Amino acid sequence: MLKRLIFAWPLTLLLLALPALTRAEDAPADPPQETPPEQPETKPGRRTYDRAARDWTLLSPQTCLGGDPDAKMPGPGKTATFSEFKVECEGANGIVAYKYVLNTLAPGKKYPLMFTFHGNGESGKGNVSNLGPLMMGADPCLVCGMQYQQLEADGKTKFNNPRNCDMDGTCAAARWVLEKMIKDYPIDTERVFVGGFSMGTLYSSYWTAYEWSKDPETFPFRGLILFSSPGVHDREKLPPIPVVCTVGSEEVAVLGTVNVVENVRSYCNLLNTWGIPNTYHEIPKMGHGVNARCICIARDLINQCGGPGLQWKPAGVVLPDPLPFKSDDAGVRELIGFCAADDWVGARKRIAEIWENKKLKTKERQPAKDFEKEMDKFAKSEISRLEKEIDKAIKAKEFPKGWHVARLKALVEAYKDETWMKGKDPLAIVRKAESDEFPPCARENERRELWLDALDCEKTDKRADARKLYEDLAKRKAEDNGASLWPKAAEYRLTWWTK
Repeated sequence: MLKRLIFAWPLTLLLLALPALTRAEDAPADPPQETPPEQPETKPGRRTYDRAARDWTLLSPQTCLGGDPDAKMPGPGKTATFSEFKVECEGANGIVAYKYVLNTLAPGKKYPLMFTFHGNGESGKGNVSNLGPLMMGADPCLVCGMQYQQLEADGKTKFNNPRNCDMDGTCAAARWVLEKMIKDYPIDTERVFVGGFSMGTLYSSYWTAYEWSKDPETFPFRGLILFSSPGVHDREKLPPIPVVCTVGSEEVAVLGTVNVVENVRSYCNLLNTWGIPNTYHEIPKMGHGVNARCICIARDLINQCGGPGLQWKPAGVVLPDPLPFKSDDAGVRELIGFCAADDWVGARKRIAEIWENKKLKTKERQPAKDFEKEMDKFAKSEISRLEKEIDKAIKAKEFPKGWHVARLKALVEAYKDETWMKGKDPLAIVRKAESDEFPPCARENERRELWLDALDCEKTDKRADARKLYEDLAKRKAEDNGASLWPKAAEYRLTWWTK
């Protein structure tokens, strides 16, 4: 099967912040490969590139609006404490920060962190408080932010008030807050997310570009979440991390004239022309704000990137069977993230790196070594199970589940040299499923090529050609009982297309 690597990756405007979540589908045959481009081993930020590539396998391609439509997203109530503190770095000019932290933190557990920026005339305190629901569920995420826009003498907010300092100064203050949170709480530094609402999208996206340009090796973020406005338009400075955008369907005349829907759509279309995968979420009947579904979309990203995966069951979507692994050890959680992305080769390589790192004490390295045994045992049984499942589908003349094929390929690649694999050929059944002699596969190859051709056209500014390809692909949605994700992705892509 042909495989291609996708290149993965104004006062009024500033008032709103200058200018998916996607779901894992029942994908047939080859897994999506929407990843940032391969980078030389010496490329600064290699770790971020590699991690982002794994994350995109979980998030792309987008086939529908993300988030649980029935999400209520209750706050943490008395289980968490909200407090403020002064930012004490040089040049902060009186900026006050806020943190929302669980009262009880599990011993040995590391927690993800969401850093949020408020909008123009909005309270930083209210902005942080609104994201409190991120602390609920199986993957609690702590929240922090700042009041970077000056308040009135009585402490109230006012639209268009001056900022406490310039953009770079705000970034320096934000970094101080981030480092304090990491020092004071058990933050998983592999799972720090940043975002903002309205004008806050300008500050959050600028901060990611600032940190990436400053030093890719110490770049702190896993993902960027933009609520109700676009991000900065600087292709050369954009870091290779997931970009998630939400906007309300009724945001067409904010402040009387600003069409935020069009602005966010244009931004996401622009990212596509740059070859940067992104997810676009237009929330029905929502105005300029961040509602429960937006928070659910943010939580989905956090849960999928290094967490336990989606915490709810999307209707009509077949998700991969959950992995049996759980751990409070940060190193093991990183390894589980590799496995969740079906990067079993990367997981085994990372285990070796951890074990060979003599700078770590044996007790710090041992959890990874213990996990290796658990992972190897699972791999042996899973290869056998998946082989049988794919064979069953072929005999029924049905398309095999995409994640079955993807996981089997990845496991075989990781364990092909093990003694227990000698004389076995688990991929024989996959070759049969991917043969043009198997009609469902021939059709899937065609559909996948249409999708890749459309993306190529977008990246080379042949947008009329790209739109025609998406339209042709979307018409094939009913083929093979709707098992293919490519027509669904094409249909969704057309819903936020701009000229």
